Amino acid sequence: CPDGWYRWMNTCYYLSATKDTRSNANNSCHGMHSHLAHIESDDENTFLTELLKSDHMTAAWIGLWKAEKDLPEGNNCDLSCLRQGWTWSGKASISSKMEPKWNQDEPSGGTSCARLENTGEWFDKQCSTQYNYICEKPTLHQSKFICDANNGIHMFTPVFNP
Repeated sequence: CPDGWYRWMNTCYYLSATKDTRSNANNSCHGMHSHLAHIESDDENTFLTELLKSDHMTAAWIGLWKAEKDLPEGNNCDLSCLRQGWTWSGKASISSKMEPKWNQDEPSGGTSCARLENTGEWFDKQCSTQYNYICEKPTLHQSKFICDANNGIHMFTPVFNP
């Protein structure tokens, strides 16, 4: 991974030191040939949560987004309804490999951007609010290391634990 990025599995993550709107955060990630983080597993959510904590940050923008046209109007939408239609940067649906990490009262509705808090929970927030942000991109090389243990040779991928 480039300097200033953190590696986990086959992905590099960048945690911004500055705060910005969701749109500007997205543009900054694109400028680094990356995108706002797409959380696809419980382990990835835990890793990013620990990364926030290690840098003493309370929250950061992630790539979870809901088109404004899909936001419910009025009060005729329960929590189950409010949780529908969210995608990663408008493309990929939330992975079926994990249960979404919404706070128990979230999303609250009326906003179309999401942040990860250092509790590991997701909250919907106004896109114009400024937060730190997490970018991700694949590693340049899918490195594997070889370990010669007493019971044979094993391949493994290094993992960063902040």
